[in-house]
Amino acid sequence: MARQETLTETVTNFMRIHREWVASTEQLLTQVYEDALTDTVSAFAQGDIPGELRAVAVLVAKLSESWERYQSYVTQAQPMPRNEFWSVVSELEKEIHGRVAPQIRTIEPVWLLLQQGVSTRQVASEIYGYNGVGPFMLNGVPQEHLVLKEAKNEGSVIPANWVHPMHVARQAEIDRIEAGHLRRLSDKLHTEPMAPEPLDDLIQQHVFPDQIAKMKHITIDAVIDRAREMGIELKTREAQSAERGAFDRPLTPRDDGVLGGLTEADNAAVESEPEADDENTTEQLIFEAADSGQSTQQIAKALEMKASEVARVLRNRVKDAEAVEA
Repeated sequence: MARQETLTETVTNFMRIHREWVASTEQLLTQVYEDALTDTVSAFAQGDIPGELRAVAVLVAKLSESWERYQSYVTQAQPMPRNEFWSVVSELEKEIHGRVAPQIRTIEPVWLLLQQGVSTRQVASEIYGYNGVGPFMLNGVPQEHLVLKEAKNEGSVIPANWVHPMHVARQAEIDRIEAGHLRRLSDKLHTEPMAPEPLDDLIQQHVFPDQIAKMKHITIDAVIDRAREMGIELKTREAQSAERGAFDRPLTPRDDGVLGGLTEADNAAVESEPEADDENTTEQLIFEAADSGQSTQQIAKALEMKASEVARVLRNRVKDAEAVEA
């Protein structure tokens, strides 16, 4: 029993954090989110699975597989999991939240209730009814003749597959909550604003292709194709970084003419900035590796980090650059 309680608590905690993240303003997965997910996967991967949690365990396994695939494709340009991941999370949430089992003819039959002294009005409005709805109710008014009809001929008013209106109401509320949650999640995954600048203007300003693609919600190939039509050759971050030379200061978004717009005095101030602390040093190593053309996975492996953490750092750099531009 303790094992079942531990697993239930772990996966419930993950779903709580998931809901909190959906309701937050965070656009990227947080470390707390990733830790809760990892804890859940690890808990279900060790030891036996109680029979009551077999369905949950299957979904956690699917979640683990989807997360591993995410770690293989996460990049600065695609920092979030794909739809398959969110679909599994939604399935898991439904399994944990639970769907109320329909109450099908579990109440004592009408004839027995009347025999026990229960009034026809009470049978109609309270026992078989809920909030003015039920098989013996019409516009919120008890239809006592229908109660007597059912008592005389069982099944004449209430069919065998009848579901209590309380269950219908409870399930409707669950569906409403789930629909709202999925809607907020969908909004969160698709609400990144599109840059107002025309595509051609960004190309003429020689913004990096991957940056334009992200800003205009199109593919990098579409950006490059349009640039060629305009007779403009856009250089990637890697290409421009290589041209700067091995001993030049690493290329950052602040070096972009459009994104930075720094004066010579600004550049001098940047060059004179003090040494960064350990966290900033790690970020700088990530920036340097990314600018040299290394993939997110290669950087993560070299620095012994999660690929998603590397992608988050790179994504935040882009967000900082956009804030400067704005």
